[in-house]
Amino acid sequence: MEFVQDEAGAVVDAGGAVTPSWMGGTVRPADDAAVAVLLVDTQRGLVTYANPAALTLTGGRAHLPVEASAWTAAARLVLP
Repeated sequence: MEFVQDEAGAVVDAGGAVTPSWMGGTVRPADDAAVAVLLVDTQRGLVTYANPAALTLTGGRAHLPVEASAWTAAARLVLP
């Protein structure tokens, strides 16, 4: 991963959605990196979607929808 700060007035093509540069820097993965994506329902505290790379993190230990804390445990993530 690399942190990228776009110049003033630049726009970022984020998969067909144009994002103005005032939203701050963007993080772009290396071209060959798998990126884990989760969709979290913050009102209910549930992970409701996970892409294949994110599902791999759990090794089959979590099934959607699942509480965010249970996802963290299943993915064996360590919080600071």
